Amino acid sequence: MGSMLRLSAVNPLVRQRLRPILPSAPAGPTHEDLLAVTALIEADKLRPVVDRTYRLEDTAQGVRHMEEGHARGKAVVRVAEGA
Repeated sequence: MGSMLRLSAVNPLVRQRLRPILPSAPAGPTHEDLLAVTALIEADKLRPVVDRTYRLEDTAQGVRHMEEGHARGKAVVRVAEGA
């Protein structure tokens, strides 16, 4: 995929990558690209995949997990209980 940004829509039921949705460019995504992604989010057609959630004091463990390439989604760090 070369320089294409690996932002993909994911079917949460089967964890299947559907398609890249935002090409990258040397200057980054355009205003129109960001509007298109915003529209997908607002239409509930694009949601982040959360791999794991960490307490603030466990942030280093989360960073290691991401750096080692084990994560299959985003890592979330809770900064307060209930958050």
